[in-house]
Amino acid sequence: MKPKKTSIFFRGIFATLLRASHGNTSLFIWQVKP
Repeated sequence: MKPKKTSIFFRGIFATLLRASHGNTSLFIWQVKP
């Protein structure tokens, strides 16, 4: 994978956290957990 793709991926995660930092946060954490 190229570093640019990684940056976009991280930006997407950050945007999701900022946008849904009140309800979807649990879903985000669940996906991050192994």
